[in-house]
Amino acid sequence: MSVQHAIMPGRADLEENIKNRIVHRTGGRVRGLQVEVTDGRVEVRGKTASFHLKQLAIQGVFDVINSELRTELDIDVQIFVGPLW
Repeated sequence: MSVQHAIMPGRADLEENIKNRIVHRTGGRVRGLQVEVTDGRVEVRGKTASFHLKQLAIQGVFDVINSELRTELDIDVQIFVGPLW
């Protein structure tokens, strides 16, 4: 068993934890929020009206992923910043 499997929760649990933390940090102001964890990669997608909310979303990812896993995961946040209509 690798260290990654011992520390890291299941993929679905990790995705849900990250999504919930982003929603909490941003007050639910990221539209179309999607989180996917595959092969050591975290992908976050959605739309928001400000760079500040995008930064909060990124911090939400880091809140969930402990420091040991940060070096093992490739984190890709693709949140479009602009008008929401």
